[in-house]
Amino acid sequence: MEYRYLYIDDWDKKDIAGTISGIEAGGGIKIEHSKPAGDWEREYDRIAQLSFQGVILDLRLQEKAGLDGNYAKYSGAIIAHAIREMAKEKTINEFPLVLFSGNYNLQQFFDKTGEDAFDLRILKEELNNNSAFETLRLKLLALARGYDWINHLNRENPSRAVEQLMGFGYEALEERFRQRMETYINKPTHDIAAFIVRNLLEKEGLLISEQLLAARLGIEINASNDWPKLKLILNDFSYKGVFMEGWSRWWMYNIEHWWDEAIGEGLRLQPTSASKRVDLLKGKLGLDGLVPANKIEKARSDQFWIICQGLKRPLDPIDGLFVSGQENAFPWQSKQYVSHEAAINRISIEDWKDVAASEKDKLDQLKTFYSRERIRR
Repeated sequence: MEYRYLYIDDWDKKDIAGTISGIEAGGGIKIEHSKPAGDWEREYDRIAQLSFQGVILDLRLQEKAGLDGNYAKYSGAIIAHAIREMAKEKTINEFPLVLFSGNYNLQQFFDKTGEDAFDLRILKEELNNNSAFETLRLKLLALARGYDWINHLNRENPSRAVEQLMGFGYEALEERFRQRMETYINKPTHDIAAFIVRNLLEKEGLLISEQLLAARLGIEINASNDWPKLKLILNDFSYKGVFMEGWSRWWMYNIEHWWDEAIGEGLRLQPTSASKRVDLLKGKLGLDGLVPANKIEKARSDQFWIICQGLKRPLDPIDGLFVSGQENAFPWQSKQYVSHEAAINRISIEDWKDVAASEKDKLDQLKTFYSRERIRR
């Protein structure tokens, strides 16, 4: 099945043809471009008659004339809000909304209070290679299919509905997560979708990304020729629930159980060094092309369990500092850390902003210590 998205952008089609063809290249997605109507009443009437499976919205729609020759006095966020309100009133079906904007416009003109209307935010600057286009295509595909799945979900039995959405046994799910999920089952589809995407798929914890999976197995992906073979072995433990096409994830519960039963020889996964983890994987699976990951500068341990938010490299939490802004994280979500190296040198600080207040003194001590170390050398 081909899913149709309407893409509303005030730029002419010739200016964005490359973007559209880049997204459509892998198939399954068809994008129809349209300028904003210009007049809000006309735009509102058009929204009420939408027959697409999703809408992509540029944030700033005021730079070029709309369909009626007038410049729109509304933004993509206003359109998104109207769509969600109509869906709530059941005058239109629910479908995914994607915000597509340049970084400058997003920083200057986007009101964070409207963020909940969108399922996905994409920076135009990030679509700079085939891999980025393919990643977006898969997420658009996943959102369209997922909305259709949720829209037709039997919600009479919340626990059964949660199990179906997750593709995972209800009793095996973390208790606090499944209880919270049950409270969402009878909410609007976009609320269910937002909760799953933002608090499960895009947060490490119950589910883990490929990058964290490799770190917890002690593996350096780029140097390991047998990494694709190991992923095939682990396919039974991958996430097969709603939106699975757009977010490759693995159930950490199943990975640990597999390790304990088939690999570890009595050694638990987390306290084992990366080199030992890889030796055990090689011995049990015959995958000699696996290479252990190396420690980050200034790190002491290779009992990797997290990813440094600055360097995007495997890290043992003992060699990291807790990142700020996680006070309201859900219990099933893993905490984020930045390595001593990245914190001291403020590497990719835009990705982690700051260390937690409780870590400030420790960071100052580390700066002093390593400053003295440099002087000694």
